[in-house]
Amino acid sequence: MKFKDLIFISFFLIFSSIILLIDDCNLLGQIYFYVIVVYIGISIFLNKRIQLIDVWNVAFVFIILSEIILLDTSDKYFINASKYLLIANNIVNIGYALLPNKEIIIETSFPDIRNRSQLLITPVIIGIVIVYFLMNFKEAFYTFTVGRNVVIREGEGGSFVNTIFSVIGFILPAVLAYYYVYIKKKSLLIPIFLSVPIFVILFLKGTRFPLLFSLLGFFIVTQAKHFNKMSLKHFFYVLLILITLSYGTSLMRHFRSSTTKDSEFHLFDNSVNRSDLPSILSSSIMSPEGIVDMTALMFKHFETNDHLYGASSSFIFYFWVPRQIWPDKPTMLGNWFIRLYRGGFAEGHSASFGFTGDLYADFGLISLILVFFIGVLLKYAENYKNAVFSQEGFNIVMGAMLYPYVFFFVRSPITSTTMFLGMLFFYYLFKKIIFVK
Repeated sequence: MKFKDLIFISFFLIFSSIILLIDDCNLLGQIYFYVIVVYIGISIFLNKRIQLIDVWNVAFVFIILSEIILLDTSDKYFINASKYLLIANNIVNIGYALLPNKEIIIETSFPDIRNRSQLLITPVIIGIVIVYFLMNFKEAFYTFTVGRNVVIREGEGGSFVNTIFSVIGFILPAVLAYYYVYIKKKSLLIPIFLSVPIFVILFLKGTRFPLLFSLLGFFIVTQAKHFNKMSLKHFFYVLLILITLSYGTSLMRHFRSSTTKDSEFHLFDNSVNRSDLPSILSSSIMSPEGIVDMTALMFKHFETNDHLYGASSSFIFYFWVPRQIWPDKPTMLGNWFIRLYRGGFAEGHSASFGFTGDLYADFGLISLILVFFIGVLLKYAENYKNAVFSQEGFNIVMGAMLYPYVFFFVRSPITSTTMFLGMLFFYYLFKKIIFVK
């Protein structure tokens, strides 16, 4: 373990003790915002790369911390939930720092394997793009026209084939980028042109995180050779991409609601009447998902109810079983829990409980020990990603998809993992299409 890692671990331990002493949600959020932003900056400066832990911390600020910053309450459950989530994030960072960086060897280097004839690959890939666009355009255009909130009230859900093709949309742009840039040595304009229909569909549907999966996967594959040691120029490009994504997701959030889509759009809308930077950014371009609210509700619920002792987290092992085969299959925490206390939800609607939600429902405060292992797994993923980025093999696609997977994991671990497993399936499918053993 490096000395700087010991410094970071000691800092997070001390910082967690300070968090316990503060009983003001907004003050907690303000302090944590500046501390974690500085920490992210130091991490990137020292490592000369954007690590998965940096993506994790950015997602935590974007999704969870923004809600804490905007909270104006003295409710003890909200305050305790805020402290719990902040300390949980510190423990993830500690788990990541404790595991050393380790070089691993990826045995298969796909550029050394003969790829199939372009006469076969190109029509297949373009055909998949066209089918994806045609299967999703009608639904996407309707969602954009009336607003996603209206579609949710009408009830969401689609056929199994539509679900499969939605997952293809997340990974296909990254595959296109790899095939045309790394194998065919063509201009980047070709995969951009072929990916635009996918990006348009995801934008019209109004769900930001799938679009994030797709866009980031495409961008990172094209820049993978620079990600292990980034220059100032590449950091500038990444910053420009992040600003563009923030603007685009804010625009998407504006247009997806039937109550806002006809009103004037402002990128920086200081609707909370505060002048401090964290509040302005939180209310304008970040995405509070109600995770603090749900965590506070769980704190209250489990005061008088038993924890679930693994029943909630284990959903990841049987999510794939169709309900037609198992009619009594349990539902996710985000689906059944909110219906105990809240009403007016469409059948397919679920709330976000964040990376601690299922663990807390299962084990209570012991979950603070368990989230440590999320940080450890993050470091394992980091070591794998560094290894594949040092080559130019098809593994780059999977390494690139780790970035949006980690980002989305902060919001919905089970949902993001099921999506990632689906992408893993299509990763191997496209490998079979492109390469000959």
